[in-house]
Amino acid sequence: MARVTLDGFVLRFPRTGVVNYVYNVVLELIGRSDIDLTILLEDLNFSDTEIATFVRSSAKTRLVGKYLQPGRLSQTMERYRNRGLAVRLPTPAEVARVIAPGDIYHSTDWYHYAAPHARCNILTYHDLTTKLFPQFHEHTNLVKEDRKAKAIRDFDHIVAVSNSTRNDLITHFNVAPSKISTVHLGVDSVYESPVRLSRKEVLSKYKIDPARRYILSVSTIEPRKNIIGILNAYKALCSDRPAYREIMLVLSGHMGWRNEALNQFMESYPYRDNVVFPGYVALEDMPSLYGHAEAFIYLSFYEGFGIPILEAMKSSCPVVCSNTSSMPEVLGDSGELVSPNSPEEAAVALARILDDARYADELRFAGLARSKAFTWGRHADALVRIYKDLS
Repeated sequence: MARVTLDGFVLRFPRTGVVNYVYNVVLELIGRSDIDLTILLEDLNFSDTEIATFVRSSAKTRLVGKYLQPGRLSQTMERYRNRGLAVRLPTPAEVARVIAPGDIYHSTDWYHYAAPHARCNILTYHDLTTKLFPQFHEHTNLVKEDRKAKAIRDFDHIVAVSNSTRNDLITHFNVAPSKISTVHLGVDSVYESPVRLSRKEVLSKYKIDPARRYILSVSTIEPRKNIIGILNAYKALCSDRPAYREIMLVLSGHMGWRNEALNQFMESYPYRDNVVFPGYVALEDMPSLYGHAEAFIYLSFYEGFGIPILEAMKSSCPVVCSNTSSMPEVLGDSGELVSPNSPEEAAVALARILDDARYADELRFAGLARSKAFTWGRHADALVRIYKDLS
């Protein structure tokens, strides 16, 4: 039986992006009889109660924080090393100290240092957004990703979440193709057998008018997600076809960073009364929010995978998304692919869906059918094959 230690540092944060990735991987791997899984954590503090309950009750853990060396000099060095950062970053020695000899070590994001005495070291790489679009990121993330990029050479194998990310690693970091496996992602289990709430029930809960139709987007509200581009596409749609002004634009997600330009843009936006920012929507309500939407629009400049696209497909919602990076890899021919730099092109794609109910239904069925190829079970099976091949 393979012994695997998995980097679970991000489980302390609210449930978005990489947090959902790590949690779903843990859920799939924890009950398998062919591996012995230990989760590497800073401590047992969590933002999400479901994750906290599961990890504390069901998972075998090892805590990096328990082994931090006290002392005046180390505290001074710690402050210097992490100055200006929002969270404490581990040192290679701290990570190595808690990896048992002979373990397979799988770094998923934050604990991105190979352990010299591990049987093998595996690194999941989600995207190269800080390399390609550093202007969209805060200091902590830039520092963390820069350190991870420098550590790539120390890992025996890399798991890329898309062929797009795999190609980026080859192109920009000169990683040997034989060293990288593409393993696609899945979505949370609530999308696999969703409980669909009534339109009135779910929309009223988030102060969205249930009497009006809506176009949906889901993401952290931050510059890389191109929220201004979505707003301009909606503006083009409403300007060309006044009848569509009765359709709302719902922009769901946490308010992120560097949104000064967005705030200023909204001050003079002609259709701002039609735009709803509901903030965080509970996970169990998301399939209903997707399912009642006329269409889903996602004009991100760059993605390593693009989980909200897959969530929309699983929820039978027609998709309009960017034709860049990994997004065509996820959507395939089951939706509309457009340039994130052309609001007019996105508006035309939305109009095709809104104008033709039969076409919209074709996309609903096509997206749902394609989405069945992307599951966490398949992801976990691929990881275990990699563990066994390298051990």
